[in-house]
Formats: sequence, C-alpha cells, structure tokens
Amino acid sequence: MTRFSRCRLSPLSLTKKGNSLTPCASRVKRCLALLWLTLGALHPHTLIAVGNLAGLLKAQGKLKEAEPLMQRALEGCEATLGALHPSTLIAVGNLAQLLQAQGKLDEAEP
Repeated sequence: MTRFSRCRLSPLSLTKKGNSLTPCASRVKRCLALLWLTLGALHPHTLIAVGNLAGLLKAQGKLKEAEPLMQRALEGCEATLGALHPSTLIAVGNLAQLLQAQGKLDEAEP
C-alpha cells in the first residue's frame, strides 16, 4: 500500500477497528494537506480525501461543516472525472444523504 492510498482510506473504516473519530480527523486533515500540496486540488486522490473528511465530519454530527467539503468534492469530481464517473456518482449520493440528514430534501433531489 502506498503512502497516498493510505491517505485515501475512509476514516470511517478506521473507527470499526476501535479507533475514535477525533484522531482520525487529524490524520485525514494531514493527508488532505499532503495530497493537496503534492498532487493538486483536482487530483482524484485529493478529491476522495476531501470527501472522506466530509464523511467524517458528518459522522461527528458536524453537518454544516461537512456540506461545503462535499460540494467541493462533487464539483471537483465533475470537473476532473466527468458526470458519469463512479467517483462522481458516489459524491452525488454522499451529498444527497447529507442534505437529507439536514432536512434539505428539496436540495437533495436532482
């Protein structure tokens, strides 16, 4: 496993191993900063890390903080990978679930 693939690991999968969410957040933020500097803001690995951080914030109940990150991940995936790429479709679903959790059902619809 490469350094970058470890950075892309879902922080939520780490919690299943008994780790708490707080240390995961700092690791994901660190990985995101590393990816941003080395690969750029629109690289697929960076976009996945942005989405992972948003998912972690959502799991912590920080829905308002997660929303702009999920928006950024989706917009980056659409711009870089196209609207029908699997990563873009995952980002669409993640944002829709977050909006639903916030009670923003009208915004969650396509």
